[in-house]
Amino acid sequence: MFEKELDLKTDEMCPPSINYGDTFCYLDKAFLTCGDCTDKTALEKLMLLSKQSQIHNVITSPPYAEQRKKQYGGIKETDYVNWFYKVQDCFKSYLTPQSNFLLNIKPHSNDDGQRSLYVMDLVIEMVRNWGWKLIDEFCWIKNAVPKNVIRHFKNGFEPVYQFARSSDFYFYPKDVRVPSNDVPVPGGVGVGDTSWDKWQGTGKGMFGTKKVESGLAYPSNVIIAKTRDKATGHPAVYSTTMVEFFIKAFSQEHMVWLDPFAGSGTTGISALRHNRKVLMIEINPVYCQIIINRFRSIGINLEKI
Repeated sequence: MFEKELDLKTDEMCPPSINYGDTFCYLDKAFLTCGDCTDKTALEKLMLLSKQSQIHNVITSPPYAEQRKKQYGGIKETDYVNWFYKVQDCFKSYLTPQSNFLLNIKPHSNDDGQRSLYVMDLVIEMVRNWGWKLIDEFCWIKNAVPKNVIRHFKNGFEPVYQFARSSDFYFYPKDVRVPSNDVPVPGGVGVGDTSWDKWQGTGKGMFGTKKVESGLAYPSNVIIAKTRDKATGHPAVYSTTMVEFFIKAFSQEHMVWLDPFAGSGTTGISALRHNRKVLMIEINPVYCQIIINRFRSIGINLEKI
């Protein structure tokens, strides 16, 4: 299980035999329903079948405004914030006070050359009117294959906004530490953890000591994760490496993750790799079939229930 994924191309898949409302599961670990995440009954069904009473974290990359019109209809910029209110409202009551909501979204450029403002409007609305706290903005550095562009350079990064219900959110930074040659050596009165200066004590220098050594340090909020899963038949796959960073940083084993726009199932694959449970909602039957095929390619069978 979890060997290298097979290449899955849309024209090689069997025609989808999935209907709106169909639900699939793998043991008690992964659940997928073909449904609309703005319809509360879709998530209610998942919660009932999975026997879960709460969701610990949410991560997703929704359809962007005016994009993916063939697959998702293309939400207008002027309608996007009101539409997204229904998205977050559907799962909000199932979250715990410590839950995180990680949102990967980047505004496109309009015909007049300007970046659209609907993402900024959404972030402001989330905080000022919908009761979320904006904790951080991560920078996901992705593939930057050269291409011809008109008065804009190619997008080489996307933001991931971290929202939370409270300041006491789930957070496990030691699980995502990275090798470093510049880890401060503890020293001075009261020095504890060697990476956050508010815990460093009152010794000499910024960190209680000027000496550093090789070891493990906390990463920054810049994530370098190229998308390698392009051959899945989905036009907007995001990176398992990026998702796994958040899964390790903001949850422990057996916690429950939700992806209300499951797409090609990247969140599901990433969650299972790290022994988390996952609930997925995807409105497009073709993409539900892609998820099922992709799981099957690593030895996981999502059975219809």
